[in-house]
Amino acid sequence: MDLEEDLYNSIFTALKHPVRRRIMRMLDEGVSTYSEMLKALGVETGFLNYHLESLRGLISKDEDQRYCLSEFGEAAIRLMEGVEEPLAARRDSLELLGRRFSKLRVLFSFVVVMTVIIGTLVYANYNISRGSDNALGWALLQSRGYMGEPINIIGHFVDTGVIEYEGLLVLRDDIHQYLRIVRIITSLDQRHGAHWREIEETAAMLLDFTGELRHLIEEEGGGTVGRNLTIQDAEISALREVKNELDSIYANLYSAEIVIGAHPKIVIRDSEISSAVETAFELRARLSSMDEVFDIEWTR
Repeated sequence: MDLEEDLYNSIFTALKHPVRRRIMRMLDEGVSTYSEMLKALGVETGFLNYHLESLRGLISKDEDQRYCLSEFGEAAIRLMEGVEEPLAARRDSLELLGRRFSKLRVLFSFVVVMTVIIGTLVYANYNISRGSDNALGWALLQSRGYMGEPINIIGHFVDTGVIEYEGLLVLRDDIHQYLRIVRIITSLDQRHGAHWREIEETAAMLLDFTGELRHLIEEEGGGTVGRNLTIQDAEISALREVKNELDSIYANLYSAEIVIGAHPKIVIRDSEISSAVETAFELRARLSSMDEVFDIEWTR
């Protein structure tokens, strides 16, 4: 991965979560201490540390150890303004046909429309084969990002020994998006369609497991959302193994050479995607036993 791709990945990952966007806006208004951010955001210390770590490269500290935007952070703010200003101008027109749509849904619709437009232009300028390769490459890059952040969040749970409710919701949203993209990849990469369907099944099972964890937190909180779950050694060990297997799947699944553009090139090696599927089978077996570790009942 070259420096330019690293930079884009850092910016897009940072801007994806609303808490991280709030942090960026705060620092755009001026420097801030850790305590000031903690009070303004109303999140727990561990979760703020996680978000600050995710913003590494976009924020820095001044000589008084106060947080501020880095040069790349300034660029990220400009990108945010470019997206948010047109949406703000249409704030009063979000109610359509008697239904109110959230800003995130409007933004998502905008992205979908732009993707369709760009896809149409690509199709008009390149032949069907090149257009298909570009679409597959785009989908692979998207799925890589949606798989990467859940791995980081699970690692955070393992390191802290706490399953944070808000982090669990972010994790589940990423898995939902991952499943959507993998279905697109399956239709585009027909040669490895069976492999991708196994990956999809494993991701769906992971989503079920995180859903049970969410119910467990809500039940222990007497129906109150937003609580966290402190986990013991056996549970931490089990989650660590889940993360290790996800790391292995990620390493094999996304080792493909991806070039997008006028001369697209997508190289998915049979041996590596087969290794990813083998580990996916192992992960599914482990997830099947997690009900005993966490004392939960599967509803799937």
